[in-house]
Amino acid sequence: MIVTFISECEKKSLNKTRRVLDAFADRIGQRTWQTIITLEGLNAVKTLLRKTATKNTAVSCHQKITSNKTRKPIGLILGCLGIKLNLELDLIEERIA
Repeated sequence: MIVTFISECEKKSLNKTRRVLDAFADRIGQRTWQTIITLEGLNAVKTLLRKTATKNTAVSCHQKITSNKTRKPIGLILGCLGIKLNLELDLIEERIA
């Protein structure tokens, strides 16, 4: 699947987030990354972002739907009020299969 990560982090957490996302995706803007990634890769990104998350971390992930050329949130949201994860992996796996 093609996903886009958008970061609105501040201070030191921006550098930590950039380091993690640069390892998995190509940067297409100052705070935006895009890549083709598997579900296992997405889980790895989620795990690393959770480990480096602080109160200034804010990252969202959107799946790009090529037919409609729109972005659809896939549930990976790290918020600045703590870590808020609502990852619906079962739904994603059904769409991929």
